[in-house]
Amino acid sequence: MSSNSLSLSNASGVPSSHIASGFLSQPQIEFFIHNALWVLGLLILIILYFLVEFKNRNYGVPEVMPQSATLLANREKAKWIDVRSKAAFDKNHIAEAIHFETDKFAEASVGLKKFQKNPLIIVCERGLSAKPIAAKLKKLGYKVNVLEGGMTAWRKADMPTVSSNCNSSS
Repeated sequence: MSSNSLSLSNASGVPSSHIASGFLSQPQIEFFIHNALWVLGLLILIILYFLVEFKNRNYGVPEVMPQSATLLANREKAKWIDVRSKAAFDKNHIAEAIHFETDKFAEASVGLKKFQKNPLIIVCERGLSAKPIAAKLKKLGYKVNVLEGGMTAWRKADMPTVSSNCNSSS
């Protein structure tokens, strides 16, 4: 071997261009430079994912699937509390659900006092907006659960709904 070939390789025979200098190697640095927008977009998505996960877990309210929620309602006399808009509630809702006006939380929560001993199942469209309401009710001493996936999951599971004029819609 000539002395020139030794200067291009380290003792293990790996070319010096493939040895990481610091945290990133030259090819990795070039990749990030050439794909900066993609890398930035990926980092933003990862950060957003963790922010949403942290926010959702931060409420500390258990979620129940539609079938489990039905068992809870039947066995423990849980009450359905629907926090969607009045128009969405009127269009279709779970039988015996109570519409809860979130913009009038203090007044609406007083109306729930008679159910303080019953578990409550908080329902929204997708299971996300129900969590902060459930957390507030939990702080007031209610036993709360959130319908995981909300009415979207309820309908996907082919569970029955009614409209405000009490005609079955599924």
